[in-house]
Amino acid sequence: GYFVRDLRELRTTAFFNDSQCWIRDEDTPTIQTAATEDEIRSFVTVFRRLYLQGEHANFQKAVNAFVRYFKEFPISKWIKAEARFYQAFLASNDIWVFPVSKATNWEHTRRTLFDAFINTKFAHQPNVKRTQQYKGMLAAVGGHESSLTWLFLKELHACALYYSNVGQNIAFVFEHYCQAHRVSLDILDSISKLNPGIGKLE
Repeated sequence: GYFVRDLRELRTTAFFNDSQCWIRDEDTPTIQTAATEDEIRSFVTVFRRLYLQGEHANFQKAVNAFVRYFKEFPISKWIKAEARFYQAFLASNDIWVFPVSKATNWEHTRRTLFDAFINTKFAHQPNVKRTQQYKGMLAAVGGHESSLTWLFLKELHACALYYSNVGQNIAFVFEHYCQAHRVSLDILDSISKLNPGIGKLE
C-alpha cells in the first residue's frame, strides 16, 4: 500500500530521474546539479519515508513482509539477498571520496552521512549529536560544504536505486496479488494523483 505509493512518488521525482552532480576539484570545490534545490528537497522528502526505521512501510519492512507472505515465490530469495546488501551498504564507511578530498580519515558510514545531512539540512532543526556528526564529516572533506553535498547526493541516489530495483518487483507482485484476490486498498494517495491539476497553471 504505502510502500508502493511512496516508491511511485520517488521514481517520478526530478532528482531520481536526473541525478547529474558534478564537482570541480579545485582549491575551493564547487558543485553543479541538474536538479534544483526544491527538486532535491522533494526527493529527500519521499526518500525519508522509505529510509527511516520509524516509518511503518519503509523499504526494509516492505521486504520483510514480502518474504514472509510470498516466501514460495522464487524471487523472494533474491529480494532477501538484496536487502542484506542494502543493510551492508548503509553500514559501510567504504565511500569513494577521492575527487573531493585527499584526506584519508573518512570513517563515517552511509547511514551516518544520511542521518546527519537529512536531519540538519532538510527534516529538522539540528540537535547537538547531528551537528557534531555533520561537522566531523565536513572536516573529513577539508571543510568544503560543496564536497560533502556532492558525497551526500551521490550516495543518496545510489541508495534510492535499491528501493527502485527491488521495490519494483515487490510492487508488481503485490498489485497483481491484490487484483487477483480482489483486495481493496484503503490508503491515502499522493496529492498529485488525487489532484491532477496541481502544477498546471502558468
